[in-house]
Amino acid sequence: MADLIYDSTKNADLRWKIKAEVSDPVPWIRAGDKEYLFLDHREMGVVNAGKTGFETVLITTLLDIARAEGVRTRAEFMVFLLARFAPGEKSLTVPRSFPLDMADHLRLHGFVVDVRHPFFPERAVKTDEEIDAMRHTAACTVKGFERIEKILGEAGIEDGLVTWQGAPLTSEWLKEEVEIAFVRAGVADVEGMIISSGPHAAIPHHKGEGRIRAGESIVCDLFPLDRRTGYFADLTRTYVKGAPSPRLQAMFDAVKEAQARAMKAVRPGAAAREIDGIVRHELGEGGFDTGDKGFTHSTGHGVGLEVHEAPSVGERSTDTLQPGHIITVEPGLYYPEHGGIRIEDMVLVTEMGHELLVEHPSVFAIA
Repeated sequence: MADLIYDSTKNADLRWKIKAEVSDPVPWIRAGDKEYLFLDHREMGVVNAGKTGFETVLITTLLDIARAEGVRTRAEFMVFLLARFAPGEKSLTVPRSFPLDMADHLRLHGFVVDVRHPFFPERAVKTDEEIDAMRHTAACTVKGFERIEKILGEAGIEDGLVTWQGAPLTSEWLKEEVEIAFVRAGVADVEGMIISSGPHAAIPHHKGEGRIRAGESIVCDLFPLDRRTGYFADLTRTYVKGAPSPRLQAMFDAVKEAQARAMKAVRPGAAAREIDGIVRHELGEGGFDTGDKGFTHSTGHGVGLEVHEAPSVGERSTDTLQPGHIITVEPGLYYPEHGGIRIEDMVLVTEMGHELLVEHPSVFAIA
C-alpha cells in the first residue's frame, strides 16, 4: 500500500509533513519506508528534507520524460509517478481533499483508492515545538481582545447606541481595529473573525454586522493564523457595553461556571465526550436548554494547523485525551430574544492534567 497527497500546503496534512510552505499543488508519495516529495526548481531549497526524512525530487526532468511518453494531464502524470516510485503498489490511501478527477483516473488504471481521515492521526498530539508556536499565536490573539476592551472602555452611549470617536460603533469597525492589532502582532485573520451583537450573537457562526447597541451581548471569536509557523489559535470572549439584563448576566455566569467545571476534568485518559457532558449537565442544572436552543454546539475541538481538527470534544466523540492534545473548551448559550454568550479558551493536556495555553480574563460588562 502507498500513501499519496497531491495538494499545496493549504492542506494541513502536507504542511505538517513537510514543515514548509508550498503554494502550488505538489505530489508526495510514501511507499514502504521511502517517502518522496516532488518539487520544481522554484521550491527546491525551501523544504528541508533532511529534517523531515523524505527525498525531494526535481520534477522538471520527470515531466519532460512523461510528455515524451504521451502524458498530457496531471492525472496521467500521477500514474507515471506511481509506476516509478511505488512500483507494484495498486492500493492507495489519500486524504479527503484529494482531487476527484485524479482519483477516478487512478481507479480506471486499476488502483484501489481509499480515503483516510485524519490522514496523519498523530497530528493531534503536538510536539514541544508546536506547543510553543501555538502559545505564541494565542498570545497574539489576546492583542485583539485588548484592543476591543480598550475601545469599549473609551466608547460612549447615545440614544441606546454604542459610539466611538463621534460615530456609532459597528461590528465592521471593531473588526478593522482587531485586524490592525493582528498585523502588528504578526498574525492574520485568514478565516474571518466573528464579532456579532444583539440577535446576530444568538447565531453561533454569524460573522456580525451593523451597529452595536448598549446592553446587548457582543460575541468576539478570534482565530488568527501565524503566517510564519502556520498554526492557529481560537479564543472567544463576550462583552456588553453598559448594563446587561438580568437574563443576559445569568447566561454569562452559567457559561463561565460550566467552562470552569469542564476544564477541571481535562486530563490524560479522560473521554472527550465526558468534558462535553459536564458542560451540558451544568447548563441544564442552571435551567438552560442544551439541544436545538440554548447550548446548540459541541464543547470544543482540537486546534493546530487547522482551526478545527482532532480531537473532537462533543457528545458523540470517541476520542480520549492524551498529553499534547490542545483543545478548546467553549460552552455557549444562544437565545434570539436575549442574545448570545460564548467563552472559549485553549487547553493543553499535560502529563499531570492540563494548563491554559494563554490566560486572559473573561470580562463581561464594560461601563
